[in-house]
Amino acid sequence: MRGLWRRLWRDQGGQTTAEYMLLLAVIVCQVIFVYFMLAPALRDGFVELAGRILRMKP
Repeated sequence: MRGLWRRLWRDQGGQTTAEYMLLLAVIVCQVIFVYFMLAPALRDGFVELAGRILRMKP
């Protein structure tokens, strides 16, 4: 799989700015999707961690 991506990335024949923008848009959409999926879990984890720290405070 890695070789396929490397070959596609290096093949510059016929690629236009529009294709690069589409690729960038797909990557940005994936990053935003992952952020919205993980943000609540991360926030809850940090809140729980802060609560534990405050409870253990001498």
